[in-house]
Amino acid sequence: MGFSSLRAEVEEVLNQATEEFKETVQKAESDVEKVAQKFIAREKKKGAARLKAAMEVVDKATKDFKDAIHKAESDFQKAMQVIKQAIEKAVKVAAAAEEALDAATRETADKEALDAAAKEGEESSEG
Repeated sequence: MGFSSLRAEVEEVLNQATEEFKETVQKAESDVEKVAQKFIAREKKKGAARLKAAMEVVDKATKDFKDAIHKAESDFQKAMQVIKQAIEKAVKVAAAAEEALDAATRETADKEALDAAAKEGEESSEG
């Protein structure tokens, strides 16, 4: 498997993880909104003072939730960036190792060819 195809596969996995993360965040936001609306509706029936207190609770909880989601998204993006950088470094190291191996293989082949030529030269001068 070539390094570019490996990189492409990893990129696809990272993209899929990002999409799944976004979907999870959207579902969580939707679920929180539903719970908040039910809470407000229930408290509304109990009077204006309870409604006002419920709205304050919901506002605070919503703000805290959004802050947590924002931090999670930021942390997720940072983690994805670190993963991508690690992949790039690994690909560069692997490519350099492959080049070094190719160079060593060429050097060995050249040495073997020189040794064979020298041996042939010795045999022809003896013969």
